Amino acid sequence: MFSKKMKEQEFIVKQNFDIENLNYKIAEKKIAGLIDLVYTKKLCFFIFDYYKHDYYYIKSFNEYFNEIPDKISEPYLFFNLKIHKEDRVLVKKIHYRAFDFVFSLPSNNRKNLRLYYNCRMQNDEKKHQMTDITLNVLATDNNGSIWLVLFIIEKSTFDNFKIPHIEIPNTNKLEMFDFKIELFDRLTSTEKKVSKLLFSKLSNKEIADKLYRSVNTIKSHLKNIYLETETNNRLEFQKKILLK
Repeated sequence: MFSKKMKEQEFIVKQNFDIENLNYKIAEKKIAGLIDLVYTKKLCFFIFDYYKHDYYYIKSFNEYFNEIPDKISEPYLFFNLKIHKEDRVLVKKIHYRAFDFVFSLPSNNRKNLRLYYNCRMQNDEKKHQMTDITLNVLATDNNGSIWLVLFIIEKSTFDNFKIPHIEIPNTNKLEMFDFKIELFDRLTSTEKKVSKLLFSKLSNKEIADKLYRSVNTIKSHLKNIYLETETNNRLEFQKKILLK
């Protein structure tokens, strides 16, 4: 069991679990199937149990992250300290935003959601390298409470940060986490919609048409967006607000 501070760092959300619905025997069968897949693809993975606030399973077949013991006394610290210190705040913010989004969904739409992002992590050679991390909601209870989450860690094919996003099963939808949170959260809900369209090739008139607003209203929103983010134009805004 983690301390209160650990739970906060682990982004544990208070949930009311239907304990009778948490079937560990079924979960173990699913995990057994995952082990074969992870071995084939040479990945490092662990499963976090949000009901017990503890790591449920840890295993690595990855040549870059192979020195991971099956039993870790303080697993959060073990993995967190492997993340480059300059990336830890970013990872924390990505997790917070992901939780906010997941719990805004209907309870029956939360299972099998996948969060993708990358950061720099220390490998077995004590060198930091760009690493892809995937979080997959493996199991929920009848109330939609997040129970088991699979974390997969593998060497990234990118040298720079990718745009974090959530993949929604059975749809073509992606929830993009492409903005610096501290800047994006300064904007109103309408300004956020406008700011996302600034990354398209749409003109102000086309943005106005898309949002059913007048061009003058869009210009007013843009003026405030640039003021709040301390930028002067669309290009400056794009460069400043992207996570990367």
